[in-house]
Amino acid sequence: MRILRFPVFVLGLCAVLGGCRAGGEPLPVAVDLRADAQVARAQKLPIVLFFHSATCPFCREVEESYLGPLQNDNRKTPRFLLRSVEISQTRPLVTFNGSKTDFRAFARQQGVMLVPHLRFLGPDG
Repeated sequence: MRILRFPVFVLGLCAVLGGCRAGGEPLPVAVDLRADAQVARAQKLPIVLFFHSATCPFCREVEESYLGPLQNDNRKTPRFLLRSVEISQTRPLVTFNGSKTDFRAFARQQGVMLVPHLRFLGPDG
């Protein structure tokens, strides 16, 4: 029963945010969360961070079956700002307060230990 909770939650998210259909383009990657926060504040949008791993089959399923289709719909009518963070990469990232870090360190700072992990934030992070 525990295994079904996350897919049920994501299906609920699909229903609330606009439905899920077959995927498309890759998810937008986090680069500058401070700039993203300014956009989110100006457009009054929540920020959704998707923490994932390239070796996680559940992450691929969430991305392809749920978040990808949601993001495609979101491009037409923006309802949230989605950014992906690959937790094993050392790709550079600017955090909400403007400090520089990398994906791996940011995930650790955020307390992300298991993936897939979705975090819903306001413009202040």
